[in-house]
Amino acid sequence: MVASRAHVVVIWSLLAVGVVSVAAGLLAQDTPPNAAERESHATTAGDVPKMQQFDPELVAKGKSAFEAKCTTCHDADRSLCKQKQLGGWKTCVRRMAAKDGAEIAPSDVDGITAYIASICSPVNSGDNADLKTIDEADSNFAVFGTISPVWRGGSGPGVQYNQFFPEMFLGAEWKGKVVSARVTACTACHGVGEDTGYLSRVELVEAAVKLDIATLLTGTCSRELQMSLDAGRFIVPFGAFSAQVNPGVYRTVSKPLMFNMGQRVIEGDIGDPVLPMPFSDEGASLNGSMTMFSDGGLDPITLNYNGYVVNGLKGASDGINFDASRDIVSQNNSPSVGGRVTIGNRWARIGSSVIGGRFNDKPSSDDYPGRQNYLIYGFDATARYENLLRFQFEYAQRNTDYLVTAAAPPVAAITSVEKVCGYYFEAEGRLRNDSKFSVVGRWDHMNRNVAPSALNITEVQRFTYGLNYAVTSNSLFMFNHEIWRPIGQKHIDVFGARYAVTF
Repeated sequence: MVASRAHVVVIWSLLAVGVVSVAAGLLAQDTPPNAAERESHATTAGDVPKMQQFDPELVAKGKSAFEAKCTTCHDADRSLCKQKQLGGWKTCVRRMAAKDGAEIAPSDVDGITAYIASICSPVNSGDNADLKTIDEADSNFAVFGTISPVWRGGSGPGVQYNQFFPEMFLGAEWKGKVVSARVTACTACHGVGEDTGYLSRVELVEAAVKLDIATLLTGTCSRELQMSLDAGRFIVPFGAFSAQVNPGVYRTVSKPLMFNMGQRVIEGDIGDPVLPMPFSDEGASLNGSMTMFSDGGLDPITLNYNGYVVNGLKGASDGINFDASRDIVSQNNSPSVGGRVTIGNRWARIGSSVIGGRFNDKPSSDDYPGRQNYLIYGFDATARYENLLRFQFEYAQRNTDYLVTAAAPPVAAITSVEKVCGYYFEAEGRLRNDSKFSVVGRWDHMNRNVAPSALNITEVQRFTYGLNYAVTSNSLFMFNHEIWRPIGQKHIDVFGARYAVTF
């Protein structure tokens, strides 16, 4: 007990130091300028007018596209305080545009590149002078990754992976005008601790080819309308968090509870999540977007859509087996279908997702000749104000055919539907746009409804709060305190720290 109290005292001392540091940063007079200040300084007398080295119209369009689309996953100040040459920015922007869930049109790439480079890139003999230079700076191949060591420790029973483990995303991409390809692998918390030797320590997240249909048909890139086709293994676009699964993007130590399968407590009692993330599968996905009100003086509104056919989840008569669903080779005869639609602007966005199919079409016993299906649906909303406040809400529910008892013919088997649903509210804020510190909080809730249930716990809540610090422009340190409240049991405290470096 004494050790536990001492541990808590140390934790809260670290938080106090962070709060004091935030206050000191606010009072300091020599803080580095934020994005707006850098832009202003770049065009004032006495400085080299960086903005004038590029086509002003191109920079203006790039600024609008950056503010509307690039700050969904990245804070503006983290993006704009890096120092790269023009070619490095062009490669970075094109790589971001190729990600699933990205809203960056091919026609936006040059403008965003020009805007960022006009503020951040070193001035040298006018090398960054015009669109031709931007074209020449293009690179078709890029290597990228995130290294994110994680430590978690808890005071209660059954804390899953109560130790240190490395989290990592590594990948490469080749991009042509019409066809591009990417491959990404990750390390997971499977294969450590009690799961040693059970599952692969390295998993294939993506191995897909993308065909730019709009460019193929028209020969040019359009900002207002774009369409592409992914084929291979990719992250299935279900929910807002599916576009944030890279550990360099989400800003807490662990993932939301309803998408979390590796960092839980008393896992045998609370059961599986709604859907583990990242959810990667093989198939094909048609992706597109349409920009509206881009020339009417209003903030542009973008409609995004995804429709896909994938192998789907796998299982047996006792339910879905999420571990077996990670296999690259499908065991199902019938595919699953799904889709996602989002609409919004740079300040707010709402979305809805659905996927359904058959997870067991080869029963292992003649006692239950029927086939079992699943349906997962949800909706989400995100909002932000500049670089100061960010909010995210998401709800999802999984309905799964459930075998209660099997009986030999002619007596019919007794079946039911297992309903697992969850939601979370997450908020992050900082006192100034250029502050390196931010505070984050999230409330998770998940419950299941099936009778009779083999699980001891049917409902669990978790409250997470913490402090984030941007160590460098491409790295973030996160410290969290998680309070787990399984129904009918005492609460469990879990402390965690994570450091993410992207390149």
